[in-house]
Amino acid sequence: MAATFRAAHSFGGIAFGCSFVVQGDDLEFSTALLFGSAAELNGIGVQSTMVINNTVLPKLNGYYHLSVEGITLGNVSLNIPRGSFDIQANESGGFIIDSGTHYTVLPHAAFTAVVSVLDSVLWLPRANDSKAGLSVCYSSPYYDYIPDVNMTFHMLGADYVVDGEHNFVQYRESGPTKIGYLLCLAMLDMDEASVAGVPTVLGSFQQQDYHILYDNAKQRLSFTPTLCRSLYMSSYPSYLQSKVPVPILGCHILLPLLLLYFVAFSLTV
Repeated sequence: MAATFRAAHSFGGIAFGCSFVVQGDDLEFSTALLFGSAAELNGIGVQSTMVINNTVLPKLNGYYHLSVEGITLGNVSLNIPRGSFDIQANESGGFIIDSGTHYTVLPHAAFTAVVSVLDSVLWLPRANDSKAGLSVCYSSPYYDYIPDVNMTFHMLGADYVVDGEHNFVQYRESGPTKIGYLLCLAMLDMDEASVAGVPTVLGSFQQQDYHILYDNAKQRLSFTPTLCRSLYMSSYPSYLQSKVPVPILGCHILLPLLLLYFVAFSLTV
């Protein structure tokens, strides 16, 4: 787990990230990273929460610890023991946001509460398979079916909402007799991941399509929903934007298109 980039001294205390993912058998990530005044957030929809100062806890210094009061899945407030996201006296626990961690990691009680609600609201059967370390998967006959189940992290003074698209990863089911797809919860159980005692982590997969501003000078984290793909493009000079390698077409799409092109060309000569 790598600490999210800090820029308190070099760039006036502001660092900024915005990422997006192309779904498929091989996930592709891209991120725009801006500094200083270019990273400032303005307009409607910006929310802010305080970053917990950890100067008195050296082992935890270097991470962005946030105060999280609870989680709602859809319209269901999850039954999670009070204090599950608090920093403990032995410097374990807490809740951090970290772009170096791929999937969100939840305490066992919170993870099982999420799965219990999903089992009750999804019409899909649980799959026996797991994929890429994700232990909770559902069998789906449809490639493009992503449940519209939002997850809200209730922070101090702000609500961070992760839409359904960014709570699940979709894969093809493997095996000669299997037809369909696996829809896997893009989160890890802290106990199963053998990382007990570490903080709860809001990972980069759940940070997709958010402007996220880390203001070290004010000890504040701000965020607002956005289309990160557009921001990724706009971070390049206009004369280069047509050449930016944005991962839209994977090889599994591009190669058949090239084959069709050559077949069509051969028929015309």
